[in-house]
Amino acid sequence: MKHFHLRYTLAFFLVLFLFSSGKSQIPSIPIKDTLGNELQLEEFFEDNRPILVNLWAYWCAPCIEEFTAWKELIPVWQSKYNVRIVCIDIDHELAHDKAVDLWNENEWLGEMYFAERNDLREYYNTNYIPQTYLYNEQGLIVYNHEGFIEGDEIELDNFIKGNFTVGIEDLEKPTQTFNFSQDQYSIKITSNQTFTDSQIRIVTLDGKLILSQALNNTNQAIEINKNDISIKNQIVVLEITNGGYRHTEMFHLF
Repeated sequence: MKHFHLRYTLAFFLVLFLFSSGKSQIPSIPIKDTLGNELQLEEFFEDNRPILVNLWAYWCAPCIEEFTAWKELIPVWQSKYNVRIVCIDIDHELAHDKAVDLWNENEWLGEMYFAERNDLREYYNTNYIPQTYLYNEQGLIVYNHEGFIEGDEIELDNFIKGNFTVGIEDLEKPTQTFNFSQDQYSIKITSNQTFTDSQIRIVTLDGKLILSQALNNTNQAIEINKNDISIKNQIVVLEITNGGYRHTEMFHLF
């Protein structure tokens, strides 16, 4: 219990520090993806969705344990609570290949990036990893903890479920199958309910919109261009909304 309260105390003082120092809580930090492309972390907040930022290194044993513990939870955080997972490696550039290899070998989920340790230290005022910061839709830090011990993943999971909204899944679950053709992927959706004034969206786990269109009947085929190489071998989220209701399914595009 002391451990639990200590973390929330640390999170409170972190928020207080960011406000008192005049800094926005949206981090303006240069980062690079695994291909070396330069980005700004603050760009990720333009979608107004929750973002979990994790600082780690390939040599950090608690980091490895944490990612492994998150593996079964992340698909739920992403598909049902729309949380974007951004994992930033702080290793020196010479160790980037080792970090990428470790990430791929363990098939960890989320997005992997690199950043200069000094940039992260200056903004977050910390030298400790792993370090996790959960931002809400307004870009405010609502949860922070450092280190990892068994059970921390449950605490974070409970916080996400208790503080972020999820669509009410009252739509009857459609029967969905992949029909592959030479020119496109086709997802056939069938339901006993009529999709009146409903909308379907298909997005990648990193938030890229692949398709958005209306659903107006009980049987409908959704076609995805398989020649778009950016979505090959991607896990995608199919979301059906109807007023206040939402139903989500996940598919793997090969």
